Amino acid sequence: MQEYQAVMEMPDAPGRVLAEARFCMAGCYLEKDSPSAALALYQTIVRVHPDVTPFGRLASERITETTALIERLPVLPSRHVTSRLADRLVLLRAALQNAELPLASTLLDGMNADLAAQAEELELVPTNEQQLRAALRVQAVTLRNAQAQAVRELAAYVTTGDVNRALKMAESSEPLTRWLDFSTLWQADGDWGALVAVQRGRWIAAVSAGDVSNAQTTRATMLELLQPVTTGPRGNPEVQTALRTLEMLQNLEPLVRTASWPAARQQLATELGILYGRYNPAATVRPPNAAAMNAGMLTEFVTMLTHVVEAVTLIDQTSRLERVTAAIDLALQTAGKLAAPWQSQPAAARRLQDTISQLTRAKSEAAIDLQRARRLLRAEIYD
Repeated sequence: MQEYQAVMEMPDAPGRVLAEARFCMAGCYLEKDSPSAALALYQTIVRVHPDVTPFGRLASERITETTALIERLPVLPSRHVTSRLADRLVLLRAALQNAELPLASTLLDGMNADLAAQAEELELVPTNEQQLRAALRVQAVTLRNAQAQAVRELAAYVTTGDVNRALKMAESSEPLTRWLDFSTLWQADGDWGALVAVQRGRWIAAVSAGDVSNAQTTRATMLELLQPVTTGPRGNPEVQTALRTLEMLQNLEPLVRTASWPAARQQLATELGILYGRYNPAATVRPPNAAAMNAGMLTEFVTMLTHVVEAVTLIDQTSRLERVTAAIDLALQTAGKLAAPWQSQPAAARRLQDTISQLTRAKSEAAIDLQRARRLLRAEIYD
């Protein structure tokens, strides 16, 4: 990214070189879950280099896709980092209550790394953003700085062995407890990612506290919630996190069953470090009738989308028509399961029927031209 930036700042760089540098930099921003920064560059390419082949055309195509990644009510910073900080805070409190200072130090180091990632992310938000996002950025930076200061003070208490003051701060610090405010983190109703995150947080709290009964109860609820995605593809970030959650449940179950709580807390700290992948807040699934959907319906909806993502991935990676159509068929089967429950919401039912029609059309197109099918499927994903 530094090299691309250097090229973009060259006063006499040829137009084609500038277009390519901007296009590549936009791709880097997308990898960093900063679609707004990528969108600004795509718009610049279309405005300044519309005739530079192929970047003018490619940037124009990606503007719509990238716009769809930016939420109308954005959450800054990204939820996956904040969710992990919330999980680590719950575990940190348990470590301090049990005077497990090495574990507390490990968790604080992880918090510092997450806060550094947040700072980098917030710096990537362009200054020419719409007013709402700009205001959110200022608020997020202020809160992040207060949280970083609190973590530094906590680390100082742990280093000196002052467990009581560290525990009091971990439990009462207002900036830190904001991590646990899921109503702020997950603002929309019927959010499948919120269902998973909240239930996972309850399980983590039970394991951290050594509550075997509650740990088993919340584990059973998690398994019921996540079971449908175990047979689906792994293309969706939420599904990837859900599958890693299942692995975490499996890895800790022997320790929970034997009530080996110190070892369980240590293992949990390790698992949290690898639980969350690249997670874009705009990837959160919210169907048009989300508020009326139960957890099972939301999970079926996620499974349908991941089958569509799998079909697109297969087109990108292979020309085997039978595998692509099989993925589309799986999406159609799952969509069919939702048809009856969605009938009570006419607008949502029409949208679902549109999706089914689009999938059927894409299946027909695939037999003729896989790339035409890919465009249809990608449009459906972003819609």
